[in-house]
Amino acid sequence: MKLGLREANQHFSKTIRAVRAGKEVVLTERGQPIAVIKPIRHEQPQEAALKAMADEGLITLPARQGPMPAPRRRPVKVKGKPLSQTIIEDREDRAYPWRGRISTRARSSSATSTSLAAAKS
Repeated sequence: MKLGLREANQHFSKTIRAVRAGKEVVLTERGQPIAVIKPIRHEQPQEAALKAMADEGLITLPARQGPMPAPRRRPVKVKGKPLSQTIIEDREDRAYPWRGRISTRARSSSATSTSLAAAKS
């Protein structure tokens, strides 16, 4: 926005409203720009520190502002028995080392076959 000195003086409140709205006001005298009135940008200390580091070439500022997009994670497919089963077996081995390495699946299937054999007799 360009304003002559006389107009800026006569409509000072209008000029200040424009500056508060974020506009820069160029003051002119006989058509020649002589001054600029612009809003003060309040930078937070963190932003100022990042800008200083970018000026020194230590970092590169992001291309756009705002939060980063959430990563797209896919579940990992694992071959073999479920991890929960492995953990259960490991805990049983530690709690009952004298039992040996009989998994709960092997025990449940042997118990089922034993109960079936007993039922047939």
